[in-house]
Amino acid sequence: MQLIHVKQQREAKARQRQIQQQTAPPAPPPYRIQRGLDAARVPVKVHVGTCVLAGKGAAGVSAEAARRAVAEQVEACSVCRPDTELGALDV
Repeated sequence: MQLIHVKQQREAKARQRQIQQQTAPPAPPPYRIQRGLDAARVPVKVHVGTCVLAGKGAAGVSAEAARRAVAEQVEACSVCRPDTELGALDV
């Protein structure tokens, strides 16, 4: 009896893990680039992927693209400081 109970518990936990994996939200991108609201939609700020100030419309980009944007004088967010994380500080 106890063996059957243990097997049922293991199966239930395995089903629960599978459901959690299927319904988990995707991981945020490493960095985000916020664009202006004008017609040109030029990049305005670079954010860390988890920064709440980036907004949902900010495009997710790789570390290389974020580093390039900072090097091209796109402003880094003063709250999440992606330039520090990227090692692109102006000294």
